[in-house]
Amino acid sequence: SFSILHGPTGLSLTMSGGVRDPRYRDPLGKTLSPNLFYTKLGYQHDFFPFGRTAVSVDFAKQDEVIFNGDTAQSYAVALVQNIDSTSTEVFASAAYQTLKRTLGASFHPILAAWTGARIRF
Repeated sequence: SFSILHGPTGLSLTMSGGVRDPRYRDPLGKTLSPNLFYTKLGYQHDFFPFGRTAVSVDFAKQDEVIFNGDTAQSYAVALVQNIDSTSTEVFASAAYQTLKRTLGASFHPILAAWTGARIRF
């Protein structure tokens, strides 16, 4: 994995990936070859005088985590607003996630959203 932040423009890029050693099988006895790919593009800027704002979009894809032929994908957006005077970050994010399984099972996509805050002390 790696992350890069280009300070003058505020653009950032994160990428990661992995492959698990397939020395095991799924519940039906088929060999698995799990893998993951993740990428995130972000932007930071001082839109407001009280703290930096960061926005990002990301994408993740995982194959064969539980069953041979499984494909899971996630698309997400996020916003973080820093409030420097109180050492606080306020954040909101939303993700759309899917799972496709070749065994005949079908799954509805998930739309998840969350908000929160972090106070550093």
